[in-house]
Amino acid sequence: MKHERKTLYFMSLILIFILILFSNCAGYYFSAKTLEPKKFEIGVGSDAGYQKNYINSAGTDSTIEDLWYPPLHLYGRIGLPNDYNLSFSVRTVILLTSLSSGISKLIVQSPDKSREISIEAGGFVLTDFGSQSVTVVDDSIIEYGGLFSYLGFYNWGVYSSLNLYQSMKLGGYSLKLILEYQNIEPRVASDFMMSPIYERLTMFFLSTFELKTWKNIHIMPYASVMAGFDVSQINDFYLGGQAGLTIFFRSN
Repeated sequence: MKHERKTLYFMSLILIFILILFSNCAGYYFSAKTLEPKKFEIGVGSDAGYQKNYINSAGTDSTIEDLWYPPLHLYGRIGLPNDYNLSFSVRTVILLTSLSSGISKLIVQSPDKSREISIEAGGFVLTDFGSQSVTVVDDSIIEYGGLFSYLGFYNWGVYSSLNLYQSMKLGGYSLKLILEYQNIEPRVASDFMMSPIYERLTMFFLSTFELKTWKNIHIMPYASVMAGFDVSQINDFYLGGQAGLTIFFRSN
């Protein structure tokens, strides 16, 4: 038992170190299942996303489309006493400095433990110099963002969610309704910081399905849709979504 505990603590420290080095977005793309105390879950995967902005400025309508495809995401969760879970999540581009974490609480569970409802809250900070994105205006590519882009963004935000988990014979599915606030500031190569240009309020609906395969390894496809607006510029409205696949290990 002591050896298992030391191993768990060591793995947690390694995971936290990785999260500090690699990250590119807030993270809640994992199962809503509440882990028992001292149980843990570690996953890795990849996804792609799309967003379309509808902007009305000075009576003129315009649209901007963004495609993004971070190459990798990582996450870890650990069960705590009193039905709490602590999570760390990342979306990676090598050596970007950011961190996302959250805590969830089980509030309702069926007698056979097959269905549960939980709530979650968390926050994130990130520097977005490396997300691979393409911006399209009027069917023309006007900007490409990469690891060595001159212009990047410094972001921070908070989120909360209401989660449903339903277990099944070979796995289970999760539904999450997520509300996120994000503050985005432009940063240029000289580190000159301008005033915030985005204060976004976004609603996400996330659906996941997990399938247990071999020795506690699970495969989990997921998809999300979202809608939101810029709090400081109500005329800036956007829609989008993401889809991806995660492979994770969950301890017994």
